[in-house]
Amino acid sequence: MLSRADMEDALIKLDRRLAGVEQILQPMATDMVALKVDVSGVKAELTNLGREVSGVQRDVSGLQHDVSALQDDVSGLRRDVSGLQNDISGLQDDVSGLRRDVSGLQNDISGLQDDVSGLERDVSVLQRDVATLNQEVQETRREVLGAIGQVARGVDLLTTGFDVLTTRLETGGVI
Repeated sequence: MLSRADMEDALIKLDRRLAGVEQILQPMATDMVALKVDVSGVKAELTNLGREVSGVQRDVSGLQHDVSALQDDVSGLRRDVSGLQNDISGLQDDVSGLRRDVSGLQNDISGLQDDVSGLERDVSVLQRDVATLNQEVQETRREVLGAIGQVARGVDLLTTGFDVLTTRLETGGVI
C-alpha cells in the first residue's frame, strides 16, 4: 500500500494536473459559452432565413402563377396573331382579286368608250344621212306638189272641158 506521503505527493501531482487541465479547460469553457451564444445567434438567423425562404417560396409560387397566366396570355396572343395573319393573307387575296376586277373593269370601260366613240361616229353619219334625206324629201315634196299642181290644173282643164262638152251636148251643140 501506499504511504501517506506517497498519497499526498500523488494528490499534489493530481492537483497540479487538475490545475493544468483547468487552465486548458478555462479558455475552452469561454469558447464554449461564446459558441453557445453563436449557436443561439445562428438559430435566430436560421429562423429568420426560414421565414425569408417561406416568403421567397410564396413569392415564387405567386410568380409561377403569374408566369402561367402570362404563358396563357402569350398563347392567346399567338393565336390572335395567327388569326390576324390569316386575315391579312385573306385580305391580300381579296385585294389581288379586286385589282384583277378593277383591271377587267378598266378594260371593259376602254372597250365601252371605243363603242361609244364608234356609236358617236355612226350617229354623226346618220345625222348627215337624215339631213340629206330631209333635203331629198323636201325636194321630192316640192316636185310632187308641183306635179299635183299640174295634175290639178290638168284636172281643172279636163273638168272645164268636160263641163263645156256636157253643156254643148245638152244644148244640142256640136262637139
